[in-house]
Amino acid sequence: MTITAQSLVNRRAALSLEDYARQHLHIRLRPYQLEAAQAVLASIRAGAGRSIVVLFARQSGKDELSAVLKCYLLWRMHLRERGIVEVNPTYKPQTINAMARFERRLRDGRDTRGAWHKRSDFIRSLGQSQVTFLSGDAAANVVGAVASLLLIVNEAQDVSPRCTTATLRRWPRSHMPPSSFSHRLDQPHAAGTRAARGAPGRAAGRHPARVHV
Repeated sequence: MTITAQSLVNRRAALSLEDYARQHLHIRLRPYQLEAAQAVLASIRAGAGRSIVVLFARQSGKDELSAVLKCYLLWRMHLRERGIVEVNPTYKPQTINAMARFERRLRDGRDTRGAWHKRSDFIRSLGQSQVTFLSGDAAANVVGAVASLLLIVNEAQDVSPRCTTATLRRWPRSHMPPSSFSHRLDQPHAAGTRAARGAPGRAAGRHPARVHV
C-alpha cells in the first residue's frame, strides 16, 4: 500500500492534540491545558486570527503546553511552508530555556526525533515548517520573522509591543495568525486557565486585538 503525502496529512489531522501528546510524547495534558490549546487550534482551523489570553498559575504547565502545541503543529504541518514565532521577554534565560524544552519534545516524538533541524541559533524546523524564537526586549531585532501559523508571546506583560507589532506587519491582514499570549499569575494555586468563550482579551476577527495583561 502506497502512502501519499495527502493521506499522511489526513491521518495526522485526525489525531487530536490530547492523543498526540499521550501517544507520541508520553505526556497527559490536563483539562485546563487542553481548554486553552483548543481555543488556539480552533482559531487556526477557522483562520480567524484571534488574540487569545492564557493565564496559568505558576508551575501549572504553561511552558510545557507551549512546547507540546508547537510540536503538534509542526508534526501536522511539516509538508507545508508554515511559521510559528515565539517571543519571550529575555534571551537569557527565557528564550534559551524555551528552545531547550522544545528540542527535548522534538527528540521525544517518535516521528520527529532525528527529523527536525536546527536552521540557525533561533530557528528549529521540521520539513517545511519552522519555529522562530525571539527575545522581546526593546533592543531585539525582530525583522524577518513571519508568524504565518501562530504567534506566541510568553509573559506578555514583559514584552515590548514593538516586537509583536513588527512581526504581525509582515503578514497580510486578511490572513492574520492567531496570537497566543501567555501570562503567569503570581498566586501559586490560582485557577488553571481563563480561556472561556467571550472572555476579555479573546477578540474575534482577523485583526488581533492589543492585549494588556
